[in-house]
Amino acid sequence: MLLKCLLGVGLLSLVTLTPISNAEKLEQISMSETEATCFKAALKEGISDPIDEVYELKDLLGNAFYAQIGDEDGFMVFDPVAGNFIEKSSELESPYDFNGNHDYYYFGPMNYYERIGDEFYSILDETYVGLEYVSALQEIFDEQLLTFRTTQSQTAYEDYCKAASKTVAPLSIDVDNKTYINNYQYIRDAIHPDNNNNSCGYVAGSMILYYWDRTMHEGTVRPQYLDANGNLNKISAIDPEHNLKDKLV
Repeated sequence: MLLKCLLGVGLLSLVTLTPISNAEKLEQISMSETEATCFKAALKEGISDPIDEVYELKDLLGNAFYAQIGDEDGFMVFDPVAGNFIEKSSELESPYDFNGNHDYYYFGPMNYYERIGDEFYSILDETYVGLEYVSALQEIFDEQLLTFRTTQSQTAYEDYCKAASKTVAPLSIDVDNKTYINNYQYIRDAIHPDNNNNSCGYVAGSMILYYWDRTMHEGTVRPQYLDANGNLNKISAIDPEHNLKDKLV
């Protein structure tokens, strides 16, 4: 009887412990490379005590992203398709708990969700939303993700450099014993969108992009955001199609 039991266990082991397929081996290797890449980048970013593993995030279309966090602070999101990080910070604490038995969803920076049953929990807003709401987020994220993945390629980077129509100037100049960044007038004298609804950070962001457009790479700011004189449109009403500040918001 004992012999029969041992034989039965042996046969069961042969059935259940099947060889790992080539696809599974490649997936394991890829995951190992992802973990190594994230861990190395976390150290370089200055994240103290990076966790040895990464956590999977997903979107509604089956894309998988991986979060690398530190033991206390530090949060990075890696896109294995682009082979680069969508966002990273050595100081930001992970918005995800990763201790709950939930599916963790990611729709780009500041859009962190957990799926709990049929609802999605917005971690930053601490509110529950439905599928229709996050589907709208997914549409926006689709466009952002496509742009991100396209610009990560070496070819895209080379095209970007070739398209630059302006020469990089010295980083700073001296005026009356004071040191200013080169072409500081583009910021000092800039006509910029109105600061309404406490949007000063986005106004500053639009001014920095405008400075980059004028001094480093023409075309950074699209023409619809500029007036006839080449200045940023100063439109008070919310108009993301013509007001760069509102587009950033």
